Amino acid sequence: MRASTPAMVLAILMLCSPLAQAKKDGAHGNPHGFQQDEERPGKPDKKGRADRLQAEEPRAASISIGITLGGARSLVHEAGIPQGSFQPLPPGMRNRLAKGKPLPPGIAKKQVPPAMLARLPVHAEHEWLVIGVDLVLVNIRTKIPVDILPGVF
Repeated sequence: MRASTPAMVLAILMLCSPLAQAKKDGAHGNPHGFQQDEERPGKPDKKGRADRLQAEEPRAASISIGITLGGARSLVHEAGIPQGSFQPLPPGMRNRLAKGKPLPPGIAKKQVPPAMLARLPVHAEHEWLVIGVDLVLVNIRTKIPVDILPGVF
């Protein structure tokens, strides 16, 4: 009888443990007893879906620039701008020019030739610039490129 007493004590302790209670409550082994649901922010579930609260975070406003790379190149041709009118940026400076990041200090910015500027889409609070051989749409207030059309000129 003595040999079975420790076994019974162990069985009783296991049944009364918090882990055993959590499994009964539907927490599936979570020792804290928390349910991962839509009310608690956290990691995406196993299928890669983010929870509802993360999906409702405000996102930066994006704009459609309204022109493609091919369309911009044809505007250069129609405006009579000769190929090679603009010099490319040095490689180190070109690598620092990126969409969504502030313009690097000291980068050479030029105005778009008026004949071409008249044909480009107009966006409130944005301006078109030539940086190297790229056509860049920049937010006037923040000086952050919204889009870069590479190798237009």
